[in-house]
Amino acid sequence: MAGPSQIFLFRHGQTDWNAQGRFQGHMDIPLNATGRAQARDLAEKLQDADLEAVLTSDLSRAQETADIVAALLAIPVVTDPGLREAFLG
Repeated sequence: MAGPSQIFLFRHGQTDWNAQGRFQGHMDIPLNATGRAQARDLAEKLQDADLEAVLTSDLSRAQETADIVAALLAIPVVTDPGLREAFLG
């Protein structure tokens, strides 16, 4: 019998809109340099977590965060638009 599964939840790295305190929702705002560095730092912290995959929304900020983490951990990325942030009009 397999042991218990663990799920790690993490948010995308910083965007310029995050830095400005602006709500993004479904707007496709990309990561900034700080956000990319945050994704690399996250991947380093997850090195020993034995992750099997990264699930992400299809928005570029989430996709790029996932791609950076997954590349450094050599695991696949699964994209699902249903994981997007709330759409508030």
